[in-house]
Amino acid sequence: MHYVYILQSLKDESYYTGFTTDVEARLKKHNSGAVEYTSTKRPFKLVWYCCFEDKVKALQFEKYLKSGSGFVLARKKTSLISLFPLPQACLESLSELGPFIAKIGRFFSYIMLSI
Repeated sequence: MHYVYILQSLKDESYYTGFTTDVEARLKKHNSGAVEYTSTKRPFKLVWYCCFEDKVKALQFEKYLKSGSGFVLARKKTSLISLFPLPQACLESLSELGPFIAKIGRFFSYIMLSI
């Protein structure tokens, strides 16, 4: 399985979005300081994740969440974190986001259909 995850810094409450095949091991790496980009903001807690069987779809979704509109989607009040809180059921394809897409409008639908 391939995972897209969102961490929140307990130091400054900032977020980090990433991709991995092992969420627990990756969280440990972030918290140990082994990931240079996040080393100054540790410790982190896992606030959201989803899993994909298809690596390409997972990477596309991570890229989307790091884009301008995806960044807003992941962090606004009616966000991925609040609509799909942990524990997160595995999403095997982006099409399973259908009910969520309906809640956030046409723009997200367009983006997801184009992936």
